[in-house]
Amino acid sequence: MEEIIPPYVNGADGGLKGLFSHMHYSADRNGPNDNVRRHHLTRIFNTTFIVQPGAPNADYGAEFGEPSSEERFEKMRRFLDSNLQRFGGKTSPAWLDCLNKWSSDADWLIEEFGSQFGYPLE
Repeated sequence: MEEIIPPYVNGADGGLKGLFSHMHYSADRNGPNDNVRRHHLTRIFNTTFIVQPGAPNADYGAEFGEPSSEERFEKMRRFLDSNLQRFGGKTSPAWLDCLNKWSSDADWLIEEFGSQFGYPLE
């Protein structure tokens, strides 16, 4: 599976849109259920991202490494963990819902793909 990554997908922090959002992953309140979110995470893990050589987002695309690689797995794990760290102090019901989804998805990611990279199953 391949996905062309347009130049405006250049990072969630300082960019216009992040790759997870581009690939329809969302932990928003009233957003996708576990099965839908995990389908999107599986697609992110397994998809070849096509970024035009020399495009302004080429470095961002390269951060994800090859599909199904340890580099991709670690990038995804860091994405979920960084959201938990960044927004962990939020206490509104909507934020708690997001935090619960990110935490659950991080556990699922390790259970689903982690064993191939030496993560012990809990």
